Amino acid sequence: MNARFQNYIEALTPKKRDLVCEAVKEYLQGEADEVELMCNAQAVFKKCRWLSMESEEHAMIVLCNKRYGFIKSVVLSDGCQDCTFFDVRKVIHEALMCNALSVIMVHNHPSGGTSPSRDDDKVTEAIKKACELMRIRLADHVIIAGGNYYSYAENGKI
Repeated sequence: MNARFQNYIEALTPKKRDLVCEAVKEYLQGEADEVELMCNAQAVFKKCRWLSMESEEHAMIVLCNKRYGFIKSVVLSDGCQDCTFFDVRKVIHEALMCNALSVIMVHNHPSGGTSPSRDDDKVTEAIKKACELMRIRLADHVIIAGGNYYSYAENGKI
């Protein structure tokens, strides 16, 4: 608690202090209830659907807490029309800096096809292994193309 707020609380009568503390608790509980959940590929697709309009590939990650509550998304790289790059070290760094326990990889295919390439499979496996070492769960890898997506988790590949 910052000093200014602490001084304000201490200046209140005990009854008003209790009311303010209760109001703050209710406010914070409401904030917690509004956490956006990334518990399935459809939710990730909705969050990252802007990628379907891009003419170049972009690699990004969605970082989540233990219960798949959204922490933040990070664009890792902007590629060209048919490739982009997931840096394993940067994925782990971003997850650790945010105290994330789940990572979801996301990238787009401007060509319109959602099928993963061999390179997509390789980088997914590399990031999965790195995450396991750090006790972080790679929850999914979602490929977005047009108005559709492919989910490694839904297809049993993670």
